[in-house]
Amino acid sequence: MEQISREKLQELDHLFRKSVRKFVKERDKISIEGISLPGLMILRRVMSSGEQRLSDLAEEMDLTSGAITAQCDKLEEQGLAERVRYKEDRRAIYLRITDLGQAFIERHHHIGHIHADVLFHGFSAQELEHQLHFYKRLIENLQGMSEKILAVAKLESSAVIDARQTDEQVERQKAKAEPAQQQAEQTQQQVEQTHQQAEQTHQQAEQTQQQVEQTHQQAEQAHQQAEQTQQQVEQTQQQAEQTQQQVEQTQQQAEQTHQQAEQTQLAQQAKRQQGGSLLSY
Repeated sequence: MEQISREKLQELDHLFRKSVRKFVKERDKISIEGISLPGLMILRRVMSSGEQRLSDLAEEMDLTSGAITAQCDKLEEQGLAERVRYKEDRRAIYLRITDLGQAFIERHHHIGHIHADVLFHGFSAQELEHQLHFYKRLIENLQGMSEKILAVAKLESSAVIDARQTDEQVERQKAKAEPAQQQAEQTQQQVEQTHQQAEQTHQQAEQTQQQVEQTHQQAEQAHQQAEQTQQQVEQTQQQAEQTQQQVEQTQQQAEQTHQQAEQTQLAQQAKRQQGGSLLSY
């Protein structure tokens, strides 16, 4: 089969369902002497084939059991048909056409032909042949359609349930993992706090190291100043020693001068004494 696009299939599905709804809507508008088109078709079927079981009529006319019962009620009310039961099978209900029903069908025997003429008006003989083929294929495809769709839906539901169970398992695993995750987060926070404290301690250590270096520099400067002061003291002491030496030298010179002065004085006294002695002679 040729590949058909998803859009084209959706359009065909839409048109098919639209045609079915339109057919049912227009069919239900038809009422002849108070009898709907499905009722007329039921009477024609019973007239041509004899008594029919309601279940068979529902199957052939594509009507639900409720719908076939409502149609038969209407036919019986107007005396066009009657329901009968047989002793052989009390569960089965048959529909029999009455004389009034036969007369009704004879009066409106042309309705079926008009219905087909209106429905397939404008189609060529070749198109009608194609439609016969298409409708047969379509009916074949409709066989078991509900089972196939339900099977796919079941598989999808199973997949959804499996996915949901997987999600629940994942959620449970997440719930189990949450305490460990929280503990890991707390540990991470503690590690970060410890790291921050270590950084602060490192910064404090660097500040202390800077202070130590500054103190060391200050100590070195003080040591240098002390050495300079010591040098100045030593220079001053040397100068004092030199001054002391100069003082001692001066004192020695003074003593020498004093001794010389005493010697000079003694010499003068001696000269004077010698002079007096000479004078006394």
